[in-house]
Amino acid sequence: MAYSDERRISLFTGPNGPVTSAAHLVQGFTQATVQNDGSTTALAIRGSNDEGFNSSIVTWSTLTTITAAGMYTLDTGYRWLSGTRHSDDSDGWVAVVMTK
Repeated sequence: MAYSDERRISLFTGPNGPVTSAAHLVQGFTQATVQNDGSTTALAIRGSNDEGFNSSIVTWSTLTTITAAGMYTLDTGYRWLSGTRHSDDSDGWVAVVMTK
């Protein structure tokens, strides 16, 4: 599967959003940058190398925990990316920019 050199993933997009984002396939990208608007103050970014297409993703590892607004660089090398946040933080937005 081919990707462009950059891909923007919206983990959380604002008011009344979920506390766990969908899983996004990020295999093959070499850099990940997280942008947090600060309304989400207890954010965990998770990665997994589970197969994910023909079976459920059950093994997640926390890559980082973000507690303030800003941009953060993540280590790469995982197949799937997801995020979780506290239910009180459901108004904020969080995006990840993946680049090759």
